[in-house]
Amino acid sequence: MLEQNNNSTYNRRVLPDLSGFMDCRTASQIHVIELRKQSEVQKQRLQ
Repeated sequence: MLEQNNNSTYNRRVLPDLSGFMDCRTASQIHVIELRKQSEVQKQRLQ
């Protein structure tokens, strides 16, 4: 009984952090891709 209780507390504490971390990672990856697209468009305009 006690162990189950600890487990649910652990899940509640850790899993939201992990999902938030994943969101941050994907957001930064999307940001990098957008920056690359912008720089490529600027290069094409310069040529």
